[in-house]
Amino acid sequence: MHRQMVLGQWVALRGPIRQRWDRIDDATLDRVAGNFDAFLDAIQGAYGIGREQAESEVTEFMLRFPPEEIRPQE
Repeated sequence: MHRQMVLGQWVALRGPIRQRWDRIDDATLDRVAGNFDAFLDAIQGAYGIGREQAESEVTEFMLRFPPEEIRPQE
């Protein structure tokens, strides 16, 4: 579920993602381009945490953004 949400709403979520994971730069976000596994890898590398922890953080983060409330940035 969250894999699809990250991919499908990548552009709209970039701002909140940058606020939450401020060690991940724009170039990395461009490279990730909504790919869930690449996003987890970026979080792991930037914060030195394990995959399970990274996935848990993304899941918690995505619960704050129901799909119907995500709007593309203008």
